[in-house]
Amino acid sequence: MRLTILFFLLCLYQLKGQDVVLNNAMRPLNNFGLNIGEGSAIALIYERIKDLDGKSFLAGKIGIGYNEEFKICVFGPCSSAKQFTIIPTSVSANLGNSKNYLELGLGHIYVSGKTNRPSVFYILGGYRFQPIDRNKFNFRVYFSIPFSGYDNLELLFLPIGFSVGLCF
Repeated sequence: MRLTILFFLLCLYQLKGQDVVLNNAMRPLNNFGLNIGEGSAIALIYERIKDLDGKSFLAGKIGIGYNEEFKICVFGPCSSAKQFTIIPTSVSANLGNSKNYLELGLGHIYVSGKTNRPSVFYILGGYRFQPIDRNKFNFRVYFSIPFSGYDNLELLFLPIGFSVGLCF
């Protein structure tokens, strides 16, 4: 009788372990959303996730956004601001538990239009809420610090950003 109970308990333990692996394997691998920051006033982004071990994942992002020339006019009216199309890309490592993650990565923006600096590289870090289930909202709050190509850039590069999207 004791052997039967022990066998039954071991089987339950194995089923619990399999459920955890199944939940991690079912994590949504795609995000689509809106981004404010990283060199754009607003951007539509697509993000792909590569789950590493259930507690960490890699995320690759690409998007298309909009920004305007940054001008400060003190004496008199300004000429109209140049408008730019922004293509933000980034790769980040995310470390944490089931839904809350610390994000660290590298990013790049390409600025399309008449500009002196069409390319800016930056580091990023922040907090990410990434749900385990599909069709749920995710969000990120982060900082981004340019380290190459920022000198003489005509647009305003916000150091703090926010992103919200849908996981599928």
